[in-house]
Amino acid sequence: MYIRVLAIDKEIFSGESDSVSLPSSEGQITVLEDHLPIISLLGKGRVIIRKGNKIEKEIDIKKGFAEVNPEKTTVLVE
Repeated sequence: MYIRVLAIDKEIFSGESDSVSLPSSEGQITVLEDHLPIISLLGKGRVIIRKGNKIEKEIDIKKGFAEVNPEKTTVLVE
């Protein structure tokens, strides 16, 4: 699954991964490949991108939102 994490002024992460965990406003969610489409508000917490059993990137955020499609997840953060 392709994941992009963007801030207002820069791209924080872009690449293939197996999953991404997001701090949604309703609690932590994990997105896997072929996930149903959703749009979610994000709250304060940590975005965790994994490839296999390894954490590839951890990003602390204040807020943002995520758009999830079966083949791509885009996360906009503050």
